[in-house]
Amino acid sequence: CEAAGYDVILIETVGVGQSETVVRGMVDYFMLLVLTGAGDELQGMKKGIMELADGIVVHKADGDNLRLAKKTVREYRQLLHFLQPASPGWTTTSLPVSSIANTGLEDVWKTILTFQETMEESGAWKGRRHSQTKDWFHSMINDRLIDTFFAEPGKIEEVAELEKGLLEGGWTVTSAGERWFGEQ
Repeated sequence: CEAAGYDVILIETVGVGQSETVVRGMVDYFMLLVLTGAGDELQGMKKGIMELADGIVVHKADGDNLRLAKKTVREYRQLLHFLQPASPGWTTTSLPVSSIANTGLEDVWKTILTFQETMEESGAWKGRRHSQTKDWFHSMINDRLIDTFFAEPGKIEEVAELEKGLLEGGWTVTSAGERWFGEQ
């Protein structure tokens, strides 16, 4: 998308944990979208996803939810004081947004632009982009090595045989790995 000339690209995850970690390494700004009334869930929420976030948006801040949304924003702001920021030199915050009332979106966009400016001034933006490029490169190498490995005749069968021994209890994961690499 970037090569096609798009300046802004939004990536949405399914919210299962691991995908967020992968996406965090791909994006410049990581936003956590939450709903109003999450107060009770805050205590049980994994801090991991919040430590990835550069900003938290509390959605559905309208109508009967407005009071509750403002309370949720305050709770997240309080909680964020106890977490290490996702990006150096940046303070993660939470903002209320309503798509129905069309409120808060400008504040979110201004926050993203301020984030970009802050990160560019500190050099963190360029550093993150370099890390993204290196991670992508390493991922391509790993994928190619695995594809090349399994393209060799007999490799799939050899791995299947080791898996069978492993699952039948004949070997531990370590011993199967050692057998594979000829260390046993």
